[in-house]
Amino acid sequence: MINQYDPAYLEAVEKRNKRNTKLILWSVGSSIVLIVLLFLFFGPLSPKGTWLMYYPKTSAMVDENYGVLPVLADLPEYEAIDYGYKHFSLLIYYSDAVALKLKYDPKTYEAEKLRLDKEFEFLSEPVTALGYEDVPFQIIPAHEFKINSYTFRVISKDRNGKEYNEHGYSSDYDYPHNIGMVAYSDEKQSIAYLSFYDPDLDEISGGFWVQSSDGEKAMRAFVKEYFRMSW
Repeated sequence: MINQYDPAYLEAVEKRNKRNTKLILWSVGSSIVLIVLLFLFFGPLSPKGTWLMYYPKTSAMVDENYGVLPVLADLPEYEAIDYGYKHFSLLIYYSDAVALKLKYDPKTYEAEKLRLDKEFEFLSEPVTALGYEDVPFQIIPAHEFKINSYTFRVISKDRNGKEYNEHGYSSDYDYPHNIGMVAYSDEKQSIAYLSFYDPDLDEISGGFWVQSSDGEKAMRAFVKEYFRMSW
């Protein structure tokens, strides 16, 4: 029979309790650290998918005056609509990306596709700048590229007449901190509007998304990373 008042027994119980306390504190501490790291790396959860009620608020974060993203009330009748918003944060760095995709009947699609060239001006070549020791790097590595049946075009002047340029030199918006795009698919009779903002981004090609000299590959990786939408 165990003598609960035996000094050796009491010492063993005390050691066991201390060990269990350390394990509990370590588990709680590890959980807190993990939660903090997840928050720092991924930021708060953001609405994605077709939660259209969030569109006016999130679109204002990246495209305050609707220079790229359309006003819902101004759209013609559509057959389907999809909306996606992603917020990414890492310590003091952050980015926001909004996409709106619409499917039309054949006649409306053709009319809206023609309207794109009336409302926007598009890049005709990649945007390149000189970096450290005058080494060139591509800020926008491809001005046009495809993902499945969608053709993407990078905007150089939005529907309000505001221009994009390299790091804001003589322009209203600066690549690649601000990027506006439209995409269209003849196969799916669909048009998408995409707007992106990151105040600290310096380049796309060879950056975080893909180590590649292939400009179109880099832009595809960029879109798939930030605009969580099926193409």
